[in-house]
Amino acid sequence: MKPSMVPALVFAIILSGCAGGNPVSAPTAPSQQPTPNTEPNPPAQPAPVPPSFGLAIGLAVISTVTVNQPTTFIASSSPSANAILEFGDGTQVDYVLDNGVNATLKHTYTRSGTFVATFTATNAAGESASLRTTIFVR
Repeated sequence: MKPSMVPALVFAIILSGCAGGNPVSAPTAPSQQPTPNTEPNPPAQPAPVPPSFGLAIGLAVISTVTVNQPTTFIASSSPSANAILEFGDGTQVDYVLDNGVNATLKHTYTRSGTFVATFTATNAAGESASLRTTIFVR
């Protein structure tokens, strides 16, 4: 029996700003087209600048997620950071992530169930970021 593949789940912290636009009212009946808002727009304002965070992290889980088969985790950080990956079954690994380099880690779950894996990274400035994902092991 060939193991089935689970699509990759990618989680990342993304910071972005948003500039205002022209609002449009929603149609009130299927036959009506949206109507531009006729209220006067306030003077244009500069786009808000998002807060400056010095740490961005990402985590992907690529695996068959089957008992006694390795599950692959791919973690990244910018800039370099000390990292901890807790697998949700009472085990964890501590390691150093170099800036822009993906770390590939493998973990074998020895029982079926639902596990919450937590990836935490802390950079040299003391900034910390965490991501969590649920792993379903059959």
